[in-house]
Amino acid sequence: MSHAVCLAALQREGHHGPSACVCVCAIVRFLLARLFLSFLISFFFASLLLSSAVRVGACRLHAEQSAWVIVVVFGGGGGGVRMVHVELTCAAIRLTPVWVCLLAYYQNGEWPTQLQALVRVMDYGFSVDAFKRRPIVLLTHLFVHANDSHLLGNLSALTATLVEFGGPSVVENVEEESAWVSLRRTLGSFVVLVGGGIVGGIGGQLLYNDAQLARRHRRWLSLAGVQEGAGGGAVDGVLRRVRNWVDRMNYKIDKRRTDAVFMCGASAGICSLAGFNAAYYQRWGTALAMVVPEFVAVVCSLLRPQAELASAAWLPAGEVVGHAAHIGGFTVGVCMGLAWRWLSGVYRSRTKRRQKPKNL
Repeated sequence: MSHAVCLAALQREGHHGPSACVCVCAIVRFLLARLFLSFLISFFFASLLLSSAVRVGACRLHAEQSAWVIVVVFGGGGGGVRMVHVELTCAAIRLTPVWVCLLAYYQNGEWPTQLQALVRVMDYGFSVDAFKRRPIVLLTHLFVHANDSHLLGNLSALTATLVEFGGPSVVENVEEESAWVSLRRTLGSFVVLVGGGIVGGIGGQLLYNDAQLARRHRRWLSLAGVQEGAGGGAVDGVLRRVRNWVDRMNYKIDKRRTDAVFMCGASAGICSLAGFNAAYYQRWGTALAMVVPEFVAVVCSLLRPQAELASAAWLPAGEVVGHAAHIGGFTVGVCMGLAWRWLSGVYRSRTKRRQKPKNL
């Protein structure tokens, strides 16, 4: 979601800072998501660079594949450090979503400034108001990012989920040498990325925003009810109507502000990939690192006292970071993985039934 507007508002209004629970969520999110994924991807690409030097010294051993193969030091489960071969063409195909995000950010042959990136978010990001004008933002918002750190963080997480996606194991997935198989897996990852980002990301965030709006509006109504119970009479009746009108106007204004907030980035789709990997391939590495902090953040936000909601009425009902969008994307990814797992089981069972008479 749009970062600059809410942060600037926090500074102007003299916000007292987040609660202890929110601080804990931020620390957990940073330690689990950022450090783990940054280390994982940094190790992966450092291994690629290191293996280039190894390949130069061992070109005789790999002469027949030296144009395409890189030796990578890779940590295998239970096997310690392993050496796997990466086919560069297949790796480039598998990382197509990464290239799409980079090309969307690096438009017109130049790296954008902070202002240019935010302008692109306003042009291609999703908001309820923008969707009414241009429905295509359902798709384009997945590939635009608010700033450099937003882009690099999502690309590192996206690379980790793509490494997990497909193949009998992660090692065999990385070693895949068939361009056709890599293309099929790329198409599958795009379906999960886009489907989860649109259905789960946008749907989850809009549901969360509506829930927060309802909680805040109920808080205003309860405050008005306490004040109205102090007395009665004609004057109080007029004041009651005025307060009700003010409450309705506050709700409408808050709703319009929330509908105008932009969502951008591939993080909801990435969480969808992590959910699919966990449900279908039983690979929980990136899912645990990315989604557990999001669950903690959303729960703490929903448990926030109503008094704080009323005191933050000048803020949109949503949030700067779309935690609810991430949870929604993960949920849709899990559902897609379970559905595909069930369909695959049905297909295999029918195939076995057809093969039995032939074997007899």
